[in-house]
Amino acid sequence: MKIAEQYEQISQRKLPVHTVRQTLTTLAREAYGETFPSATVRQFIEAWLKSKNAP
Repeated sequence: MKIAEQYEQISQRKLPVHTVRQTLTTLAREAYGETFPSATVRQFIEAWLKSKNAP
């Protein structure tokens, strides 16, 4: 129900993006004990390049 309410508020553009991300992260932590990975574009590309250069 909580997720449905959040989606409704998102569809009406009543919540800023960072609030949506924070809410979904909290729900994932409560349900699974984990959080969503988070990285900037730079961090993601640097990690990807390292993985491609690894032997």
